[in-house]
Parts: sequence; structure tokens; C-alpha cells
Amino acid sequence: MMHLVYSSSVCNIAASAADGPHESLFRDRDQKHIEAGMVEASFFSMDNVKRAHVVTERNYCERQLRGPLNHRGWVMQERFLAPRVLYFGSDQVVWECLTENASEVFPLGRPGSSPVKRINALWNFVGPQPAAGTASMSDELLSAWTSVIKEYASCELTYPTDKIFAMTGVAQVFAEISGDVFVAGMWKTRMASMFDWWITEGGLMNPTPATRLAKPVAPSFSWASVDGLLVLFRQSGYEDLLETLEVIMPSDNQLASLRMRGRLFIMARNSRFAPCPGKVQTEPEYILSSSLQGDWGTDCEVPAPHTRFIAWDTNGDVPSDDEVVIVLSRRKLPQHLSGIFLVRCSSDEAEHKYRRVGYADIRCDDDQFEKLLEVEPTDFIWI
Repeated sequence: MMHLVYSSSVCNIAASAADGPHESLFRDRDQKHIEAGMVEASFFSMDNVKRAHVVTERNYCERQLRGPLNHRGWVMQERFLAPRVLYFGSDQVVWECLTENASEVFPLGRPGSSPVKRINALWNFVGPQPAAGTASMSDELLSAWTSVIKEYASCELTYPTDKIFAMTGVAQVFAEISGDVFVAGMWKTRMASMFDWWITEGGLMNPTPATRLAKPVAPSFSWASVDGLLVLFRQSGYEDLLETLEVIMPSDNQLASLRMRGRLFIMARNSRFAPCPGKVQTEPEYILSSSLQGDWGTDCEVPAPHTRFIAWDTNGDVPSDDEVVIVLSRRKLPQHLSGIFLVRCSSDEAEHKYRRVGYADIRCDDDQFEKLLEVEPTDFIWI
């Protein structure tokens, strides 16, 4: 019910710069440190010189909102759901609501706005609510959800096992508006649109490599299964190549799983690939060698597609053997094809049960793609 508490509040006051509950809202500060720089410049003629403030939108907004408080994952639902928030930062006070973002330096509106408050899609759908499980999440709502998740993934949790629970309040709002069902950080009717995530290591908030949680809280197909900085699924213009046949909901001591249908291929490591830091790679690391059924291979007249970008979910997920399975995920013309790296979870060859270990972009022209489509899809279980 906490989502009702925050969304029904008049205004939340946030001690953004405080490291703990015993610190004050107010800080000693030098006003000069927050003044925006002023320059004189002209685009085309020295006769038309204008004065303007110079502010880098991203750096400015991050500096104001990236205090210790906003590093905490549980605070995300407060920031997102509260209609108005007054942030007491380290050097100025910042105001954020659904219609305006202002600060002491920019009282009439500061440049840019926090992604957390870009929720116009939610307000556009306020009205009669569909019954749970009877509707599909729109592209607009899904885009709003991914913006929140990207911000949330950079936060920290005292207990990593809270990763799903800490977003439950926000998820309830999306579920009530869309009628969709929340499953392991994703949405039941939009699973195929949410598989193309990957982890990027490093960065201000997360300088350590990504890791999988010791006690899994989400299946491998979910972004919530990995602790690290997140690059999220692409939205418009993509054709889904994976079909979700059934969402197997979580039960006692069992995470959710999916019964899928897609084209599975064996990716063979390229023997000519030699990693060399600081140099442009001319050889792909993996080449699509054959389908799982053996009815397509590199002996075809059409050259085999190959990877042009690989992002393993964690360092521990990099396969040690020479081959790894990939399932085609999405395609966007003219030559963009994405795939998900999978490893088999069972020694039984007849049991197609896999878990995710990474993401890849595949270089693939029209002739190659048409050849790939000749391969019959395989049904498999994704855990």
C-alpha cells in the first residue's frame, strides 16, 4: 500500500545530501559554487553577440540529484510516485513536480528534467482501469517503465534480495493503469520487447564489475537477475523474432520461467580473433556456424553472419568452451539483428532448457537473414 501513501502526499521533503537520519537538511555553502557561467557568443556575426548561461544539462541535473539519499534503491518509488519533491542538496534546494523543475539558480525552471518524473504516459491513461491481466502495456507506458528501471538499476540496496520488492509500489501503478501483469521486473504481454538488455560495467555509480546475486531473485531473462549498470531494450521499429508461448508464474521456491519458440544457432568462436586493447578489431569474435538442428551452416553459398558487439551479463558468464548457443531476438532494417546468448541447463540433449549469459548485435544482410528464416523454430524453456 506504500504506493498509495507516496502518490497521495502533498509534498515530499528529501534530505538529498544527508548520509544518515541524524544529519540536517541545511548545509554550509558558497553561493559562487552554484552560479551558472555566463558567456558572450555569436553564431554568424559579431554584430549579433548574445549573452547566455552555459550549463551541461546532464552534469547539472546529476549533480543536484545524485546525493547519498538518491543512491538508495528504496527511495526510487518515493521519487517516482510523489507528485512534488523538495530536495535539500549539498549546495542548493531543488524543486521537482509533474509540470516544473526548478532550483535556486534557475527559479523559473532548470534545464532538463529528471527521467524519474517523465511519466506523462501514466497520466494520459488515468480513467477507467482495465481488469488485471486483460490488457497489454502500450509502447508509451513501456518506454516510461524502462526510463524508471534504468535509473533504478544504478541505485544501491543494502539487501540485494530486495531488488524486485523495492520497485513493487511503482509496478503496482503501471499494473493498475495498463491491466498487465508484473513478472520478475518485466511485463507479461511485452516480454519479447524486453529481452534486449545488457550490462555496461564501470561508471560513476557502479565502478565494480556486474555480478549475479548469490540468491537469485529473478530468472536469467530478467534485467533484475544481474547487479550492474543497465542499458535497456530498444523500442520502436523492431520486429520481434522470439515468441513467448507461456509465462510460467513463480511458485514456492521456484522463479518464473518462460516457454519460448525461437531460432537457435550455434555460435563458434573465430580462431582468427585476437583481443588487442586499444586497437580496432577487424575480426568478429563469434561466427554463426550452424542451427541447432544442423540444417544450416557455413557451407552455404551465403556467408555466415557474425557478431559485431557482445555484452556478457557478468565476467563469470563468459563461456569457457568454443561454442555457445544464441537465439535470434529482434530485427530492425536494414542490417540490425540482435540475439541472446544462452547456455544449456541440462545434460539431457532432449531437454531444451537454457539460461541467459549475454547479449549480442549480429551483422546480417538481407540474404543472410532470409537464409536464417529457413530454419525451423525450436521450443525451449528459459529459466
